[in-house]
Amino acid sequence: MDESVKQYLLYRGLNSTAKALENELKTERDRIFRADKIMDQIHSYINSHDITSLRDYWSFLEQHLFSYLDAPYPAVIHRLVTNLFRIYLVNALQSGRNEKVTEFFEKMTPHLSSFPEWKDWYVLPFTKNPEEQQPFMMYFSKQWQDTVFLCLHNFLSSILVNMPKPVLLNYEGDSKLISRLERENQELRKQVSHWQLQASSQTRTKSNSGADDCLPINEGCIVMPPLSPSDANDLTDSIDPYSMPTSVELLDDFYSISQSTPEAEKPTPRTEQFKSFIRNIGLPSSPVLSKKSSAAALSSQTTLVVATAAITATAATVSTAPSGDRQVKSATGHAAQLPRPLSSKALAVAASPITANVNAISDTSHSSLSANAKPQISEISTTVESPYLLLSQDEYKEHSACIAQCRFSFSGDAIATLDVDGVLKTWTIQPSPVTVASTMSKSVLTSVEWINDRTLLLGSKVGTVRLFDIKEKKISKEVMTDNTYPRIVGFATHPLSSTFVTSAVGRLRGNNPCDHHAPRVGRLSVWDMKTMTLERHLLLAPGPIAINCLSYNRNGNLLLTGGADGVIRLYDLKSENAVDQWLGHAGEVHTALFDVDETSCYSIGSDGRLVQWSLNKAGHKMADLAIHSGATGPFMTAGVGSQKNDIMQSPRGKLFALDTDGTHVLTCSSKGGIIYKLDKERGLERVLSLEGHKSPVICVDWSTSVHYKLCLTASVDGRVRLSTLLTK
Repeated sequence: MDESVKQYLLYRGLNSTAKALENELKTERDRIFRADKIMDQIHSYINSHDITSLRDYWSFLEQHLFSYLDAPYPAVIHRLVTNLFRIYLVNALQSGRNEKVTEFFEKMTPHLSSFPEWKDWYVLPFTKNPEEQQPFMMYFSKQWQDTVFLCLHNFLSSILVNMPKPVLLNYEGDSKLISRLERENQELRKQVSHWQLQASSQTRTKSNSGADDCLPINEGCIVMPPLSPSDANDLTDSIDPYSMPTSVELLDDFYSISQSTPEAEKPTPRTEQFKSFIRNIGLPSSPVLSKKSSAAALSSQTTLVVATAAITATAATVSTAPSGDRQVKSATGHAAQLPRPLSSKALAVAASPITANVNAISDTSHSSLSANAKPQISEISTTVESPYLLLSQDEYKEHSACIAQCRFSFSGDAIATLDVDGVLKTWTIQPSPVTVASTMSKSVLTSVEWINDRTLLLGSKVGTVRLFDIKEKKISKEVMTDNTYPRIVGFATHPLSSTFVTSAVGRLRGNNPCDHHAPRVGRLSVWDMKTMTLERHLLLAPGPIAINCLSYNRNGNLLLTGGADGVIRLYDLKSENAVDQWLGHAGEVHTALFDVDETSCYSIGSDGRLVQWSLNKAGHKMADLAIHSGATGPFMTAGVGSQKNDIMQSPRGKLFALDTDGTHVLTCSSKGGIIYKLDKERGLERVLSLEGHKSPVICVDWSTSVHYKLCLTASVDGRVRLSTLLTK
């Protein structure tokens, strides 16, 4: 986008403007309108006593930021600017610049004379020791000034989060969306063409092979005993041709719907029931049958058709001979002599082996299609209709060890995966998974997090923190942290400023290093991303404890953490202490995330519980959600990578992820991922299984992009599967 703007400026002949833009882009890499930068600019105007620049800058903010706000906010903005001007006057008096106070009233009186709150301030230049006078005493206190700046910062942060982006910035997103949709349309057209060719080929094969109901007896048809006329009528009436499966190759949902019967040929209820059976006969995790499964189902159903067609042909061609014997004619015209007729009861006994064989065939076909499906958990609500269709699944096979962490980029176009051997892979998802960058280090990498779509934060087990440029495929910055807590296990990047928080773990366990059941010790640290310098440490009460997971809310004011001691802590980044903390789990907290509305949060721990907590009332449990066994482990490695033995692997990434609406949650399971609907009254309702893994899934992620529904599941054998969902 920046290059496009520069080309436009050069095309218009605005060379000086283009050069100025290029110089500013070299020094500013954030490319975002941030609250802390606005506050720095305001501070600089106040400290330099430049009232003209301060007034013009505030007018710029009113025009470009505050104009989008609704009716109640102008009063808030007026109070903020009034207090800001008062801080300017107090700062000028404390600096001994009385002439700046006089200049302020000369320039600002035409603008402030209509506001009654400034009535008492016109005597300020002539008041001796105003800090001791009652009308002005409060404004000279540092506490009041800090409160004003804090309110202004929070107000700007909230506005910037919800501020609409400039129209020009939508160009890249729209271009990517259009390109992606075009590729998806091409793939879907190819699939539909392939299915149509298969259907036409199957139809031609069937027409060439002749009618199925005219099979000769000597070619595999079952010969029934002779029937009485009443038995034959009963048998013929009991067979409904619409209730039997056909031998047409099974197609996916879209093709079945496209081939529905028109209104002029309205099908019977039995026909609709049969079509519904055909549509739902596939694997529970995919609407499209694999070729192997389709062939097995087709073979089973063909056998069933042959058996039932033989029964129908036998019953239909029975005739009464003068001698009392009966004959049945085959398709070749030869007559077959049949024994004496049987009663209806005897017929039922004779047909029972056929029924048993048919049921066995049907059960075998169903079990072959559902071999990978997990049985439904009794403690979870019954499966409801899924709001998603599983369009496709892609597998990434470049890792040879258990996956430690997997992360979508902010745009959802790239993925970073890190395994326990310290190998980092960055790959794209369109049109198929392709590795973009790969890196590893002598000091094994232990954590990864996205800063933007080009830069990653990397942490190692020896305490180094690096900035990795994907495009240049090199480390741009590096810093060494405290050796007391060398292992970097997690990051949280601030959504609006250039700061990030690290969670580092020490080598010892609590006060007793020999106690292997004691929780691990650790530290939370806040860093400046531009200078890679330490700003401060966040206090962990009652003592240093390892933090397994941490995440910011949308505006970056709150930080949610989950500790090895089972305690959930909530930090306001303006202070070093946790504003709230409570015991959430009997064991370690593995994953903790804010809900979409940020009035509650979810956590999952080693005790196998998924819990929703209220943030308005700390420690109040809103819901204890029953989840399937294995969602939190144990995760056993099958001797992959550097793990030569089958050992239990501790989770390092997300054990669950929420969708963009906060209505569904993706969890881990032994053979893939499971998506549940979050219902306040009924708890978890299972809606979709993302199967295909051959080993337990140990971490998941859900793309936060609003354009796509992409789910990521990574297993202990190093396989990563990307599932593309379509909302119904």
